[in-house]
Amino acid sequence: MELNVQVQRLLLHAFIIAGIVLMLYPILWMLVSSFKPTETILTDNSLWPSHLTLANYVKGWKGTSGTLDVERFLQPAFVLEQRQEIHRNSCSSHVY
Repeated sequence: MELNVQVQRLLLHAFIIAGIVLMLYPILWMLVSSFKPTETILTDNSLWPSHLTLANYVKGWKGTSGTLDVERFLQPAFVLEQRQEIHRNSCSSHVY
């Protein structure tokens, strides 16, 4: 009876680990592929890239057209955060 429970637990844990691997593999592949050159993303099936590059991140930060970059979209968020911080500090000084 004890052996049967241990086998069931072992199978349950093996099933859970297999499910975790199946769910995390696409995320791991996406992360590793972001460091591969663009031409080799779909042709190189290995999980570890033969040549690491940060060019994809540089291209993504600059934007595809050169006029729409990440900084342009983040600037309003920074301005709004500064305004909220000023408001939060002015309100908290009135409480005390």
